[in-house]
Amino acid sequence: MSLFTDSGNDETSDFSGYSFTFASGGVLTAQKGAVSQAGSWSHGSDFNIDLGVKSDNNKPLGELTDNWKIISITSSEIRLTDDNASSGELLTFTKN
Repeated sequence: MSLFTDSGNDETSDFSGYSFTFASGGVLTAQKGAVSQAGSWSHGSDFNIDLGVKSDNNKPLGELTDNWKIISITSSEIRLTDDNASSGELLTFTKN
């Protein structure tokens, strides 16, 4: 992940050390060191990410669970914004 902002606040560092794998069949894996969390993703008119509930027990990954509007998708980058414009959330994944 190369960018995550919430209400204009850069919170990218909350995800430092995580790697995200978007596999076929809608399987999403977030890994940090030896710990991994499974989730799902789908792509249609929106980009849906599900890494579990948004709660204090599931921070920071739960913050990504949402329906995202697609800004752009290339072979090396996915740029998204929250489907609720008032949240001010922006999310960018860049391929290593």
